[in-house]
Amino acid sequence: MDQNEITRRRVILCADRFYLSGEASRRLSEVGEVVWSKASTDELLAREAEDATVIIAEYAKITSRIIGAAQKLKAVAVWGVGYDHVDIEAASNRGIYVTNCRGANAESVAEHVFALVLALSRKVIQMDALVRGGRWSVQQETGLGASLIPQDLQGRLSDHRLWRDRVPRLAIAHGFDMRVLVNDPYIVPDRVRDHDVDQVDLDSLLRNADIVTIHTVLTPETTGLIGGRQLATMNPRQS
Repeated sequence: MDQNEITRRRVILCADRFYLSGEASRRLSEVGEVVWSKASTDELLAREAEDATVIIAEYAKITSRIIGAAQKLKAVAVWGVGYDHVDIEAASNRGIYVTNCRGANAESVAEHVFALVLALSRKVIQMDALVRGGRWSVQQETGLGASLIPQDLQGRLSDHRLWRDRVPRLAIAHGFDMRVLVNDPYIVPDRVRDHDVDQVDLDSLLRNADIVTIHTVLTPETTGLIGGRQLATMNPRQS
């Protein structure tokens, strides 16, 4: 059996619809036949997975039923970072690898985080609504409450829950002359010092940070990380 025949026998099942660049599509097709799922139920996806060597999933749930039906399956690749939609135990029992794309979207996440932070701090959405409604000229005339007064980012305290793949966000934060606090139980202390950030415990972080961003996959350890008690410790000016 030549290499081309081996490649044709590999089936890469894309379990849901996600964006693939032309380069990514080309490289996938070089190692196997790429099949896009049309399934709308767990049962139908299990049938489609029967010949799959690899399953790629962004949001589709890869259950024990699907893994059990895919007798040729060697790996499940998560098109993203979180993997709570994959039955890890079922995959492990079969010796099937489960992998994700950690860090692949770090730049996009960094830009999105600060787009939202700027929108919140500068009250962009609220002010847009006022202008479109013809209700804004100056603060005194509209009687804007304190909650609608834009705030500067410069000098404020910013937090990032997890450290890994965070350098792009740190660069943006330092560009605004923000002090960055980090809480990550798995961080290497030298990495904190190298990037001019402060490692603190979660309670201290919530009490002191003006802006808190959370970036973590859903695991038993992170479930319920932020709840009523934690929110109650934050000061009113926080975003």
